[in-house]
Amino acid sequence: VWPIVPYSRGLAVVRRRPLLSSCGMVPLRALVVMAVLVCVAGFSPLKAPPRRGRCLTTRRASDDPMRRLGRIIKDKSSNAGDMLSSSPASGAVGGALVGGMLLGPFGALFGSQIGADLAAKKQAERAVGEQFGLPREVLEQASTLAESLSSAQEALQASEMAYNSIRSRALSLETKSSGLQDQARELLEAGDEEGARGKLTTRVVVEQELKDAVAEASKARQRRDQNTQFVELMRRQVQDMDEMLARAMAAKGMGDAAAAVASMEQQQFGTQPAVDPLEAKFRAMEQSKDDK
Repeated sequence: VWPIVPYSRGLAVVRRRPLLSSCGMVPLRALVVMAVLVCVAGFSPLKAPPRRGRCLTTRRASDDPMRRLGRIIKDKSSNAGDMLSSSPASGAVGGALVGGMLLGPFGALFGSQIGADLAAKKQAERAVGEQFGLPREVLEQASTLAESLSSAQEALQASEMAYNSIRSRALSLETKSSGLQDQARELLEAGDEEGARGKLTTRVVVEQELKDAVAEASKARQRRDQNTQFVELMRRQVQDMDEMLARAMAAKGMGDAAAAVASMEQQQFGTQPAVDPLEAKFRAMEQSKDDK
C-alpha cells in the first residue's frame, strides 16, 4: 500500500524505498551504527581482534651449561632483591648510605632492611633464608652489620659537616682579626690613637674566639678521623660478608643448574639418564663374557 502524504498543491502518492548507501548494498541505518561504534569505542569491522597468548621460546642446542648457571645465579639474586623491595622494609634507607657502599649481594639483600622495624626485618631475613638456604645466625649477623654500617656512615657524614663548619668559622675569624689589625695600623698612622685602641681591643676578643674555634676544629677533625677508620673497618667486614653470600648464591645456583641439566637429560633420553659410551661398551663386553 502506497501512503498518501500532503503536497503543496494537494495530495500525492509516495512509494517508499529502502535507503541505500553509495554502494547500493548496506542500509544507511547500519552505516550510521557502525560510524557511532568507531567514534565511541574504537570498533572497526575490518580490524581483527587482538590475539592473546604467551610467546614460547625454545632452548638452543648450543647453549652452554655454564651460561645457564650464570643466568640461574643472576635470577636468584634478582628474585631476592624483588622480594625485599616488595616487603615493608623497602624504601627505609632514606639516603643513609652514600657513595654506593652497599654493593654486590650484600647490598641487594640487606640494603632495604636498614631503618625498618623488627617485624619487617624478620620477614625479609626469612625470605632470604628460604631463597638461599642461609642459616638464621648468618642472616642476623648480616642484618646487624648493615645497620652498623649505616650508623657509621651517618656519624661520619655528621662529623665531616661539623668539622667543615667549624673550620670555616675559624678561617672567617682569622680574616676578621687580620682586618682589625690593619685598620688599627691605619688609624695609628693617621694620628687617631683612640680609634686604633678600640680596634685592637676588638681584635683581642676575636683572637680568643679564634683560639676556641681552632681547638674545637681540632677535636672535630679527630672525631671525623675516628669515624672514617670505623667505616673502613665496617666496609672490610661487609666485603667479607659479601664474598660469603656470593659463594652461597653460587652454591645454590650450582644445585639448581645440576637439577635443571638432569631434568633436561631425562626429558631428552627418557626416564633413565644417558649412559656413557665407554661404560656401555664395557657392559657389553662383560655380558659377552658371561654368555661364553
